[in-house]
Amino acid sequence: MESIQRYRYGLKWNGPKEFVATPKSDGYWTPWHVADEQITALRHQLQQAEARAAELEATLYHGNLQREKCQKAMILRKQAEAVEDAANYVVGLGDKRTLLHYAQCLYQQADELEQNQ
Repeated sequence: MESIQRYRYGLKWNGPKEFVATPKSDGYWTPWHVADEQITALRHQLQQAEARAAELEATLYHGNLQREKCQKAMILRKQAEAVEDAANYVVGLGDKRTLLHYAQCLYQQADELEQNQ
């Protein structure tokens, strides 16, 4: 914390009827101003901490989205593998082609999810 030189003023007798405010040699010691400086510094630190927290929250949110996309892509690939396995047991050639085409579409969706990360 940067300290600013301040002066404490006292009253000095200046003639028979009036006083004059004059700086004292012992410096400035009023606790209110010291506390006010400390409060200002702490508020600044709080603003910096809040900005950093918002930045970290955004990073975490982005990371969660990435993880979710990876999980979806993995699920799509497993579904595609299951469809391919099922196609091996289909009797009709048209049904088998339909299932293999569907598996290919699932793989393509998984690839697109992974590329958009």
